[in-house]
Amino acid sequence: MAQYDLTHVMGKFLDKHLLLRIIDFLEDKKVYPADNMMESRFKILASTKNMERAQEACKAVKGDVDQDLKKKQEEVAAELLAVRNRAGPILDGMACEGV
Repeated sequence: MAQYDLTHVMGKFLDKHLLLRIIDFLEDKKVYPADNMMESRFKILASTKNMERAQEACKAVKGDVDQDLKKKQEEVAAELLAVRNRAGPILDGMACEGV
């Protein structure tokens, strides 16, 4: 079945989060070895801001979490806090009963 799989060709044009679902499907169907699928999942997750899943995948592939991922997690958390602070007035306005 791997001979008909076009994921490696089409993957570069797809959203990373959609590609993760395709990898899950390919892993369920056992098209490729599980260790290859986990490594692919880790590479994709490391390039997103989903640090919790990236760290889980890193542990599965390497046995430990990279320092780069820990640093990136701190940066993502700081960015999320900054966005929440900037969006606070908008969210407060939307939470009002009269709006």
